[in-house]
Amino acid sequence: MPIDLNGTIYKLCLLDTNAISEMVKHPSREFRNFINRMLPRKVLPCFSVLVSWSYGNVKTFTRVFLNYFRYIPASYLKATTK
Repeated sequence: MPIDLNGTIYKLCLLDTNAISEMVKHPSREFRNFINRMLPRKVLPCFSVLVSWSYGNVKTFTRVFLNYFRYIPASYLKATTK
């Protein structure tokens, strides 16, 4: 489901903890690949709140994660149940 942000339509891409971990551990390969492939296609990275809980106690990971993702439009998603 696409989302409209300031007149730009973005597709949503939910990144799980494994994908984010690989991007943070190997930024010159994994993070760069994500940026080069997804941003030109207007794909918005999305994170589950659980990602924050999974790595919340790891200060180094959180700092590196924020350094890479703070300038990219992104969204947190929450799980809902019916």
